[in-house]
Amino acid sequence: MARYIPISPASIVPGLPGDDAAWTTLTQNAMRLYGDSTDGGYSPPLAMGVGHGADDTYLTTTGTSPVEICRVMIPRNKDNEEVMVTVRGSAASGDTGRWAVAYDGGSATGDTTVDHPLQGTIQLRVRPTGSGHPRELVLSHYGVNAGDIVYTYSWSIHIAGLDPSGTGTNLSGYVLPDAIMYTSGHPVTTERVMRLTNAARALAIDRPAGVYSLVEALGHTGARSASGVDSTSPTSVARADLMLVEGAPRTYRVSMYLTADSGVTPKCTVSIGAQSVTGTSTGWTHGGVELGGMTSAVMDAQVSRTAGSGYAYLKTLQIMRET
Repeated sequence: MARYIPISPASIVPGLPGDDAAWTTLTQNAMRLYGDSTDGGYSPPLAMGVGHGADDTYLTTTGTSPVEICRVMIPRNKDNEEVMVTVRGSAASGDTGRWAVAYDGGSATGDTTVDHPLQGTIQLRVRPTGSGHPRELVLSHYGVNAGDIVYTYSWSIHIAGLDPSGTGTNLSGYVLPDAIMYTSGHPVTTERVMRLTNAARALAIDRPAGVYSLVEALGHTGARSASGVDSTSPTSVARADLMLVEGAPRTYRVSMYLTADSGVTPKCTVSIGAQSVTGTSTGWTHGGVELGGMTSAVMDAQVSRTAGSGYAYLKTLQIMRET
């Protein structure tokens, strides 16, 4: 994941003529925040997962038919920036593994011939072509040739913003700083300060930060699944203490993806403090909770089945700061 590295500007005194070197530094910081090939940008993690089942075996497949690994929800990204999917995987000796990602009209693939049980890194960049939010991203793997055996160990996902370009306001609300922002001798106006402040705020809203992520392989079912519950009694499958370090209360999005064995109706309740979001069918369920800053909140996800005979599964759980 790219790192945002700010430049330390010299002192700037409001009300006095702005030094062009100092303002150039601040403006470059705003541009680095959006994305920069050298210094990275603001790209918080959205989700991550591992390819191990409850039986401690690898997520693997054989042949050229794509097999879905996971589904992840990307809540914003109005600017349609690229999303980076980083996979750790390998293939059987002499084989070639391939990974594919699809995200709202965009797609990408990447290969490796690293021999199992060693691990290779595969990076997939995909840019969506549609609009609106939230939008789903699907990751799959398969062999290039019939009989190829592919292994997936882990994956992580984040928005990988590039250098800002163009003029005017982006759909996210980010405005590329104009040259007037760092011209020598101009006064330190409110416009100068707020343009840079609002740019950071717009990016923070358009690129929500994940505070918790559980992404289990879709192919892990039955007793192999760590999130599978074969009971009508709610059973805890995930617990965490969410550290909320901002000073003000924020809205957090809870997104869960449920699956179930044939004929089973799943149910999952995600409780965070005194608030909760409940999903009662397969597929995606979204909800929001208001959480205070500078504190912690215990999260508990409980799964059960309300009809049928077999397992219910919580395959994806993402908790993201939304505002």
